[in-house]
Amino acid sequence: IHQGHRVRRVEMAMRLVRWLSQTDSPPHLGLEALAKAYVDDGAYADWARLALLGGDELAGATRAYGSLREAARVRRDAMNKQFSQALAAWNQGGCPQLASVVPVEQIVADVLAPVAAMSLVLLLVVDGLSFPIYRELLEDAQRQGWNEVLPNGREQAVVGLATIPSVTEISRTSLFCGRLIQGQGAN
Repeated sequence: IHQGHRVRRVEMAMRLVRWLSQTDSPPHLGLEALAKAYVDDGAYADWARLALLGGDELAGATRAYGSLREAARVRRDAMNKQFSQALAAWNQGGCPQLASVVPVEQIVADVLAPVAAMSLVLLLVVDGLSFPIYRELLEDAQRQGWNEVLPNGREQAVVGLATIPSVTEISRTSLFCGRLIQGQGAN
């Protein structure tokens, strides 16, 4: 009997254990450092948390997964609070330009256009797509032969920052218009 889904949950549980064993971020990191930490580690931890939601056929494993998810939730909640405070401070400070965090209204000009000058691109706009789900989709796309192309000089993709409030008629319209603007419809 193929047990691939169970093996994957064990792998994700091990990922969470490793993540939980790392030291917490210092309490006063800025928005860029916190966003990078989420991209590098936090999103993978959230992906692992999601993968463990189904539990296991063994009650003991289900309890262990539940304990891991809860410990990770507590840590993520603290990190989310830290991020929200840094985001508020950045916003109140006039939204200064950051090297690896790009506001949604600048993504086409600052990220997509330089890549399009090097290669054909496919821009997918997926409402409500979380970074953990993006990681999972990217892994699957790469298994199927797709490649991630980055602008020259970048080793890692930049983080896009949605508008506040993060609603479709503002974020999507701002993405396509290249400036903060609210569209007429939600679709």
